[in-house]
Amino acid sequence: MRILNKYFIIIYRIFFLMICGYGLYLNSGLSDGVFQPQMFLYYTILSNLVCFIFIGGCLVKNLREFHTWSPMGIHTILPRVKGSITMCITVTFIIYHFILAPTAFIMSPDYSLYSMRDIIVHYVVPFMMIFDWILLDKKGLYRITEPLLWIGLPYVYLIFALVRGYFGGSITPGGSKYPYFFLDIEKVGSAGVIKYTLGLTAFFIILGYLILGIDKVLDKTDIKKNVQNGL
Repeated sequence: MRILNKYFIIIYRIFFLMICGYGLYLNSGLSDGVFQPQMFLYYTILSNLVCFIFIGGCLVKNLREFHTWSPMGIHTILPRVKGSITMCITVTFIIYHFILAPTAFIMSPDYSLYSMRDIIVHYVVPFMMIFDWILLDKKGLYRITEPLLWIGLPYVYLIFALVRGYFGGSITPGGSKYPYFFLDIEKVGSAGVIKYTLGLTAFFIILGYLILGIDKVLDKTDIKKNVQNGL
């Protein structure tokens, strides 16, 4: 299943950066002529930004190794970190599609559901990142404890969002100081935030182990295919 062609990998990642960069551009407010830095308080935008930076690093690695390309080599930087990033951006899609989108009408009276800016950052980028992992990455590199470490990245965001909300002002005029309702201590209370955090932590870990399981299955498939091809 793994694609080893260097031209495909490089072109795919260039295309990824173009799409992801465009999504960030649309959500930054620059497309409307006014930069909106508050957008970078949201998990969605930050997770997309992390993907953009990470895949950019992978592309640099691929270009530097172009003339010494080893088809069976590792074509991504920090493969174990990528597991965490893949998990996090997958959650961006899942939470938006199953939690936020159904309640979008309460976010803002003029909120446009499924606009181009939303589709790119909530659907296109997550699935392109998943495909990058499935199609382009060497499998079998993750250890059994990896998913427990992967939750460190979303916890960094959790701490950031809570501290910023506690000390900062409203993100939008008259709105909440917290980017998501399940982090809004003033509305759901400390107990509510803890409840949602524990639930999301369990969800992240389950998703992480699902990714680990898929990785192991794909690794066995790749090994079998390589043996049959004499690689």
